Amino acid sequence: MIKMLKGWNRYRDVMRSFHLETLALDVFTGITISDFSSGARYFFDKAREKIKYKLADPSGYSDDVAAYISTQAQIDEVVGALERAYTRAKDAEALAAAGKTADAVEKWKLIFGNYFPAYG
Repeated sequence: MIKMLKGWNRYRDVMRSFHLETLALDVFTGITISDFSSGARYFFDKAREKIKYKLADPSGYSDDVAAYISTQAQIDEVVGALERAYTRAKDAEALAAAGKTADAVEKWKLIFGNYFPAYG
């Protein structure tokens, strides 16, 4: 799951890699991921709020791995990227549930770019 999220981050250049990993660890602690699509949607959903707060370095070297995102404009930019990914992930899941696999894949490609495989 983290590799998928890192693909999204490389494609969108949203946050530092270690910040993303630490955020994912925080979001997924105590959560069972049943499949990648719901896991991605869940991350984007929960990260929209969690990104607004300090996030301690799990190794203890820093009290806030997100300190480089220090202005409201920077926070809003990251929240916006997470919001777009969340909305597209919800749409992709709905399309897949309706049997529209090719359309769902296109939505996932909007999120992950070339890090997501082509359909067919």
